[in-house]
Amino acid sequence: MRHGHRNLVRTDVKNMSGFLFWVLLPIHFLLNGVTIVYFLRFGLGNVILQTKLDALKGISKNVAETANNSKPRLNFYSRHLACDG
Repeated sequence: MRHGHRNLVRTDVKNMSGFLFWVLLPIHFLLNGVTIVYFLRFGLGNVILQTKLDALKGISKNVAETANNSKPRLNFYSRHLACDG
């Protein structure tokens, strides 16, 4: 459970485009809140809260990775679009 919920948050941040990220952010917060309440009901509140905190701690690393991974893609597309134009 820990890795799945941690990776869910990190993957959303890493793979979401800028516009969609901001549009879907309220829904993401809502779903995470519902998930936390759900697990609190079953006595797993400490586990889910620690998992979400671990995910938040790793977000800055994911944002840096996304920025580094986007540059080669942008260069690839700009080269090919320039050739087609």
